[in-house]
Amino acid sequence: MAENNNGSPASQAMVALRANVISAWSSAARSSLNKAGRLPDPILLNTLPAFYDSLAQLLTCPSGVSEVSVIAQEHGGERARLSGYDTTALIEEFQLFRRALFDQFHLASFALTHEQRQAIDSAIDSAIRESVTAFAMVQSALREQFIAAITHDIRTPLSNASIAAQNHRKPGQQ
Repeated sequence: MAENNNGSPASQAMVALRANVISAWSSAARSSLNKAGRLPDPILLNTLPAFYDSLAQLLTCPSGVSEVSVIAQEHGGERARLSGYDTTALIEEFQLFRRALFDQFHLASFALTHEQRQAIDSAIDSAIRESVTAFAMVQSALREQFIAAITHDIRTPLSNASIAAQNHRKPGQQ
């Protein structure tokens, strides 16, 4: 996200702190989340930069909540497909992000107002819910695909075994 001179001071501070927050979050995720340590950077970072930018914009234009929601859904789906995460790791990832964000604001000596902090907290909480829902939906779809594939793969051998068993019955047996 390019710096927006029309944005609120908090939004501009977020833009300025973007690299620090993402770096702090990435380090925390790699050290705290078992599955994150093995993920390549592009998969670990995933939608986080876009999510971050949406939060920064949210401080200037509160109507951007729907964009945060869409990004969170995408993040949850990607985590289900690519990371080996479970829902607990997904939630912890957002909690680490929140901590890294507020820590970096503190280190930069930039104080958020109560309302700004609440807006960020609310958006992150909403993102957690949206991500977990998307994660569960993708996991369910993957399970259904797996079951359909297994069912298809064992149907022919079972049919052949059934036919062979019927052909080998002794005369007079049913």
